[in-house]
Amino acid sequence: MFGWLRPKRRPARLRAPVDAELVRKALSVVPDAKPHVRNAIIDHTDVLIEGGVDTPLRLAHFLAQAAVETAHFRTFREYGGTAYFNRMYGPQGGRKHVAKMLGNTQPGDGAKYRGRGIFQTTGRYNTTALARAMGVDFVSKPQLLETPEWAVKSAVFYWQDRKLGVIADQGATGAVVKKITKRVNGGYNHLTERKAYFVRFAEALELGQTTGKPITRSKTAGAALGLGSLGGLGAVSEARYALEDGKGIADLFGIDPMQALMIAAIVGLTGFIIYDRWRKSHEELV
Repeated sequence: MFGWLRPKRRPARLRAPVDAELVRKALSVVPDAKPHVRNAIIDHTDVLIEGGVDTPLRLAHFLAQAAVETAHFRTFREYGGTAYFNRMYGPQGGRKHVAKMLGNTQPGDGAKYRGRGIFQTTGRYNTTALARAMGVDFVSKPQLLETPEWAVKSAVFYWQDRKLGVIADQGATGAVVKKITKRVNGGYNHLTERKAYFVRFAEALELGQTTGKPITRSKTAGAALGLGSLGGLGAVSEARYALEDGKGIADLFGIDPMQALMIAAIVGLTGFIIYDRWRKSHEELV
């Protein structure tokens, strides 16, 4: 169907059925996902399969990354205002090394090439490379990556191009999640959240025993909180993701984005400490 999505065939024992209902089942563990994001993934299940996201294990890994990159399945566009992105990513902003790394050379590139799609393609360089590889003019029309079709296809292209399916096949372990995170994120931002999401999806998909040391809920207790309202990471994420589309933190609150994130982190950490003390006292009672 899509020439660039033609996966290599693998032994039958490594293939398992992935269909729209299975994807829907997995996404049901994130009930507050935005319908347009959830439906885009479900409706493009054929793209996932042809791109090698074709087993429950691979699906769990793919969705764990997608969950964090899309702000918990809420958006295909990185939140923030024009001034914010030009300052953070633009050549005339205060982080010229970031602009250079992203290939942003023209005034306005920071905002124009903000993160888009499931895996948040960011910067002129990455957008240009993706446009050439997929034969679509994302350079002049980066907004295409916000549409359901290209949000999914761009992520699946990246998944296949970086051979993430091969890594996913190594098992349902924290080490595997970490490897995939490095290739998707470029670092390990929100790694604990990604692991927690993987646990959710693995349970929903009823993954059997795999190689390596499996992740357990006890190892992701903090991450589970991060997906709720108390954890430090969760608070930071909520501050980042609660913005209305197209508005930056500074635009909404009149304060610097980093100050807002620090405040959110302090509030989240306080909540986590309170919860941790409650949990320990509860265990002593039991």
